[in-house]
Amino acid sequence: MILLLAAVGCSSKSTAPNAGPSNGQKGETQENTAKQPLSLEEAKKRVLETERDIKELKEREVEDQDSPQIGYFGVSPIYGKFVRSDLENELSAFFSRDMLVYVMATHEIFCSPERCGNYGDSEGQYFVDPDGNFKMVEQTADRTVIEVPFKFEGIDENGTFKDSPGTYTFSRQEDEYRITDISQEYNDQLYKKKDPSELLVTPEDEMGWGTDDDDEGDDVIPPLDGEAALKLRDEGVTRFFTVFYDGGKKCKPLEERRIGDDPLGYYFFCDDMNTKDKIKEYLEPSYADALITEWVDSDMVVEKDGKLAYMPYDVGALTNWEEAKLSRVVEDKGSTKVFEYDVPEAEGESRLIQVPFIYENQKWKLNAHPVDYL
Repeated sequence: MILLLAAVGCSSKSTAPNAGPSNGQKGETQENTAKQPLSLEEAKKRVLETERDIKELKEREVEDQDSPQIGYFGVSPIYGKFVRSDLENELSAFFSRDMLVYVMATHEIFCSPERCGNYGDSEGQYFVDPDGNFKMVEQTADRTVIEVPFKFEGIDENGTFKDSPGTYTFSRQEDEYRITDISQEYNDQLYKKKDPSELLVTPEDEMGWGTDDDDEGDDVIPPLDGEAALKLRDEGVTRFFTVFYDGGKKCKPLEERRIGDDPLGYYFFCDDMNTKDKIKEYLEPSYADALITEWVDSDMVVEKDGKLAYMPYDVGALTNWEEAKLSRVVEDKGSTKVFEYDVPEAEGESRLIQVPFIYENQKWKLNAHPVDYL
């Protein structure tokens, strides 16, 4: 089981001042202080202290035992550096008990029923970014929720794993604030959606979990938020019109590529888009495979005089996507998402436009014709 270690010392108890009001006044003052909501500044401080202390805890030398091998996580041996009950007792000062498995997991600590040890072969996951932007989400006398920045640390050759925020929830328990929930989309897929028994080390090495042969690991989908989706939308629209309006990037003048005398007729594609494979390769980073196949095999791409040709797709809209704001997430079903944006129009009005995505071939891609979200 992987447990995320909480920061040692992130919770402090208030003490009575050396001098102050009468007994009755003092009791009233302490009661009012105890009911003060947790501020953003204090919540951020506790998150960062927790991360610091977890790191120190993982690096701590334990002298009273020789870290016996307690089993494997995937094919990686795990050595029992900590007595599990001692570790959980230490962490429970900062986290609610039902958070411990998730907390340890997201900090690469795995456990048998009796002991826990560090895991050194992770290909990467999301950790709190101390330099990012922390925001208040909800604040009451007994509960505070803040948005916390996360960044990916690990193998990411294609830049797939963009910075992605999560949330920390603090709840008052026995007059102390404890962390009662942590949520970050990528980490949640890895650890919150699993049965706790799946996160225990095993006596034998199990080919797969956490390795290149792990089908389940391959299914872990990186997060996609509204801001990142908007960038993918912009890039996708640009790619579509580069192909089906301009005809490519490395082009002769449009007049030289026109077929016949009709300016509304067909034109030859440019040299960098003169085969279907080149078109598919250029569109692939932005669009679902089924869409690309549909377009390339339709009359949008035809053959004229032995060369590929197209009729320029001349469609526009009076929308201002630079000022678009996320309205809501219409659908979030793992490998498919639909975002709805409030997009200003030229005459001061605005309209709601939905942009659908699908995750395939290890990428988030647009899953509809761009005319739907111009």
